[in-house]
Amino acid sequence: SIVGMNGIVLEEIDNLRTAGRVKVNGMNWSAKSATGENFAPEQIIVVKEVQGVTLIVEKID
Repeated sequence: SIVGMNGIVLEEIDNLRTAGRVKVNGMNWSAKSATGENFAPEQIIVVKEVQGVTLIVEKID
């Protein structure tokens, strides 16, 4: 499972626009923010959950 793994934002994560892509473990995924906040490209995230082919991600503390 990739839950708990770190990744990098490729395309801004914006839940309102249902946009966002991240790279985790060498693969590109669509992504949503667990908290609703936006994430800019190059930010480091952690995978909290997988919903189908979409990763639910949060900021690294």
